[in-house]
Amino acid sequence: MDNFVGRVLKVDPLLRLDSFEVASVDTMTEETGRIIEDSIYSKEYGRIETQLNNAIISKQKDSIDFLKYELDFMKKEMDSLTGLIKSADPQKKFGFIITLLYKLRKIDKTQKDTVYFFMDSIGNIVNSKMIDIVIQKSYERMK
Repeated sequence: MDNFVGRVLKVDPLLRLDSFEVASVDTMTEETGRIIEDSIYSKEYGRIETQLNNAIISKQKDSIDFLKYELDFMKKEMDSLTGLIKSADPQKKFGFIITLLYKLRKIDKTQKDTVYFFMDSIGNIVNSKMIDIVIQKSYERMK
């Protein structure tokens, strides 16, 4: 289940999608797309950095070695993304930024929210994990 309803049900099988609206679909240029990719990657890098710091504090050697490897790999990727931003075409169509408005319901509680996601020029969702995170946070605000 990779559709929106399937993502909602993964959070809680009793959760229901009351409403769903595509509020906007905006064209994204290559330059903007690369900046967004870099931002998403930077956020993930920070998350792994925090995991490494926690592993160091708790002296989890296997985790420390693995997380250092991950960060080294990601650092190279981030450097590559920086280069792609510099050479990106500010006019070339790269994909879309899509804004969705939705409302969740569980028994007598509801939560309205917005999620932004990015679709490349051939229709692939770029940050599907972020959609799941936003749905989860909406659900947590319902409690």
